Amino acid sequence: SKAVVLADEQATAESIAWTQMEAVKQAIYVSGAATYAGEPIAVDKDYLDYTFTITAQPLRNPDDGIQKITVTVRRSGSGILEWKGTRWTDETR
Repeated sequence: SKAVVLADEQATAESIAWTQMEAVKQAIYVSGAATYAGEPIAVDKDYLDYTFTITAQPLRNPDDGIQKITVTVRRSGSGILEWKGTRWTDETR
């Protein structure tokens, strides 16, 4: 049914977003970064046509070590999920 397909699509998008957010948190903090690369999506039939972007925005100007991170997941070009989080340098914890 369409509901099952949509639920599966949402679950897959959440899995991708979570993986990418964790990758950003483990990456080296880049002051003033506008984007982060993230991790490649698994090559698997369940992940066909999924893409993501990761944007970063400092919470203060100039960047004082805390950024708002947004992971946007799309399938076939259509937005499915936008996951927001915060990351900081080790010095600001």
